[in-house]
Amino acid sequence: MTTNSSMSGPLRVLLASIPGMAPALALLVLLINAPVLASQELSAVLITTSTNSLPQISKTDVRRMYLGLPSINDTGRSKPVLNLADEVLYREFLKNVMHMTEDGYKRKLIKRVFRYGAATLASVESLEGLDNHLAENPEDICFVRITDVDKIRNARVLMTLW
Repeated sequence: MTTNSSMSGPLRVLLASIPGMAPALALLVLLINAPVLASQELSAVLITTSTNSLPQISKTDVRRMYLGLPSINDTGRSKPVLNLADEVLYREFLKNVMHMTEDGYKRKLIKRVFRYGAATLASVESLEGLDNHLAENPEDICFVRITDVDKIRNARVLMTLW
C-alpha cells in the first residue's frame, strides 16, 4: 500500500499498520455523512404563490396559523394548507414545527373547531392537488419538500422550516 506523504503522522502509521484500512475508512466517512445526506432530502420549506404579499413570517406565526389562530404579521387572508401527499414530511412537520404528535395535533384542531367554531384547515393529498389549490387560493401557504418546490406553479418560498 502506498501512503500519501501529505497525511499526518499518526494517520499514516495507522493506515500502514492495518492492511485494507483505506476502504474501511472510506466506508466510515460515508456512514458518518449518511444522516446529513438524508436530512437534505427531507428539508422542508413554507411556500405560497408569487402574487401573495405575505412578508417573511416566523416559525411561531406558522405554528399559530396551523393551529387555527391568527398570525401576528398576516392580515388574515392567508390560510394554511395541510400537505398530506407525503406522510413522512407531514409527521416531520408536526414534530419540528408544531412540536406535537399527529394524534395530539388532531385533538387540538378538533377541540378548536367544537369549542370556538373555528374553520377546519384545507388539506391536499397530492402535489397536483396543492398546485391546483394554490392556483385557486393564491394567498394560502403550505409546507413542501425543498425538492418539490419546482413542481408547484408560481411558488415563492417564504421560509425554510428545517
